[in-house]
Amino acid sequence: MSMKLIVLGILMEGQKHPYDMQQIMVKRNMSRYIKLQKGSLYYAVEQLTKNGLTEVVDVVKDGSHPYKTIYRITEAGVEEFHKLLLEQFLNHDKVYNPLHAGLAFVYHGNQSRIAEMLENRIEKLESNLVLMQKEYANMVPFVPRSALYIIVSAIEHGKTELKLLCNLLDDARNNRLGESGQLFTLGIHE
Repeated sequence: MSMKLIVLGILMEGQKHPYDMQQIMVKRNMSRYIKLQKGSLYYAVEQLTKNGLTEVVDVVKDGSHPYKTIYRITEAGVEEFHKLLLEQFLNHDKVYNPLHAGLAFVYHGNQSRIAEMLENRIEKLESNLVLMQKEYANMVPFVPRSALYIIVSAIEHGKTELKLLCNLLDDARNNRLGESGQLFTLGIHE
C-alpha cells in the first residue's frame, strides 16, 4: 500500500501534522499489517503538497516545541484518494513469502536444525496470533468494520501459516522433507 494512500486517507479524517499522522498509524498498528518505510511519511506529505493534493492550513507554535505545520487534503487530493483506493482493490500483485525460497531446497539442510528453527518460528507466530486477537478485541468498539478486516486478514493468514509450519515441523522431525508424496488434499472451500 502506498504511503500516499495512507496519508490521504488519514487526512480524509481531518487536518493533521505529520507527527499526528504517524501517531494514528502507530495507534492502529499499521506497521504490523502494511509495509511502511521509515522516513517515507514526511517525504510523502511533501510530495503530496508539491503536487497540490494536500495543502498547509496552519503553522502553529506548540509550547517549547518547534513550529508544527498542519495539513489538509485538497479537492484534487480527495479525487486522488478515491483513485488510489480503487487501484488498491484491483491490485493483484503476488505476495512472496521469504520462506518459499528456503522450502525449495530445505531437504538438503540439517533437518533437526531446521526443526529447531521451525519450533522458534511457530512459538513467535503463536504469540503474535494471541496479540493480534487481543488487538482485534480492543479495536472492535473504536474502528470501522472495514479497518477490522485488516487485522482479521492478518489473523487468518497467521492461522494458515501456523498450520503449514506445524506440518513442516512434523516432516522435519521425521526426516521426511526429501520424500515425495502428497501432503494433504487441497481444496479452495475446505
